[in-house]
Amino acid sequence: MAGSVIISTGVAVAFNSQGFHLVTERTRQKLDDSVIKEIYNPLDAGGMPFIDLKHADVASVKAFHEATAEAFNEWRDENSVPFPEWQQLIRQLEADPRLASDV
Repeated sequence: MAGSVIISTGVAVAFNSQGFHLVTERTRQKLDDSVIKEIYNPLDAGGMPFIDLKHADVASVKAFHEATAEAFNEWRDENSVPFPEWQQLIRQLEADPRLASDV
């Protein structure tokens, strides 16, 4: 089952199943429980194949952005295979108005 990271209304990044699991779980390891509960609720509580930042506040979006960028850099150090979807996720987060003035 493929999955998506929903950033805002009409803005999402889709991953294949393996990519979704890799991105979400590596990022999860770097987040506080309160951010995980807010963003990962559709996946954790509902079993849905997405996480949702649509209603997340600036602090949670910033924390997720920092965590996923850090997780990507660590993954890249361990792998030579390109992962353009993860890079797209980072770029989309950086373009989000909640962070645009902060990145």
